[in-house]
Amino acid sequence: DDPAIPHPTDTSNMGAHIATSRPKPDKVLVDIVDYTLKYKVRSKEALETARAQKLDTLEINIYNSLGAALISAERTDEAARYLATGIERAQACGDRNLLTKLRLNQSLLAKARGDALVAADVAGAHREYARGLAQVTQALELARALGNVYDEAHCLGQTGTMLRLLHSHADALAILQQTLALGRSLNEPHVQ
Repeated sequence: DDPAIPHPTDTSNMGAHIATSRPKPDKVLVDIVDYTLKYKVRSKEALETARAQKLDTLEINIYNSLGAALISAERTDEAARYLATGIERAQACGDRNLLTKLRLNQSLLAKARGDALVAADVAGAHREYARGLAQVTQALELARALGNVYDEAHCLGQTGTMLRLLHSHADALAILQQTLALGRSLNEPHVQ
């Protein structure tokens, strides 16, 4: 027993005072909050631009989310349409962050299509897997260019999966080991 740690049944310290007050907030933090709450945007153009950008981002996210949900529901043709529209919008808006996620989902779509074909058409399945590898390679390049290590980890995992499906087992193993290492460094359970 460690004498510094009281035993759970020790009630001798129950009346001890526990501080419940917080220290005063940092002045810089207070200044930032005050500025955020009190600043009034006077430029109608600035407000409209911000509004349009938010709506664009929301629209692209909806296309991506619907595409992902439709992949899970095995409705691949519909998923393809939503993802393609999302990619067009992301490219038009210059939103490389969402473009990364859309490309990753396109790779997942190609994998789903390949998986559906593999029993009846191995060559067709491999074409889909190769398409998926190309999509996730683009997503991985974007994630790295943006410095988004979380997207990089997910793209690496998908790259390893696509390589394995294309029977590039040594390459797949190397990529999946990189994925696991990156996932552990990020404490990201979905890629560990």
